[in-house]
Amino acid sequence: MSVSIMLSKIAKFQSYEDTFAAFENMENKIFVRRKFGTEEFNALLRAFCTQRQMKEARSVFLKMPLTKRVNMLLLGFKESRDTTAVELFYHEMISRGFKQNIVTYNIKIDVYCKTGCFGGGLRLFEEMERSNLSPMLGTITTFIHGAGIAPNPIMA
Repeated sequence: MSVSIMLSKIAKFQSYEDTFAAFENMENKIFVRRKFGTEEFNALLRAFCTQRQMKEARSVFLKMPLTKRVNMLLLGFKESRDTTAVELFYHEMISRGFKQNIVTYNIKIDVYCKTGCFGGGLRLFEEMERSNLSPMLGTITTFIHGAGIAPNPIMA
């Protein structure tokens, strides 16, 4: 049974405190070898949102580390494929002291590649390397996909 399914069932019948405690137990006792990240936090948020428990979802969102929160919001902006919105939000967060990580770079590279701005993705890749962050497999596959949809086949 997945984390998402278990959390949805718990959120439906239990209190916020019980659901959050179950999430922490899954992270610390059940799925010990699994590093909980954005996907698991998304599952917890989704569990509360599908039960229309928005106050609880907001509370979970605020308990997440800043980097996870910003990356989650960047993912949402990425899904809209609005490069300008991604950049505006990103620069606002940088001005507030946010320090980006490899996930942040991957999200931004993905939005550039999926909107046909392959050169923008390459620029971010170079910036990422200058920041001593190593690309992940997802970074490389994003570029492969982006090269296929870039409007300039010579650059691809």
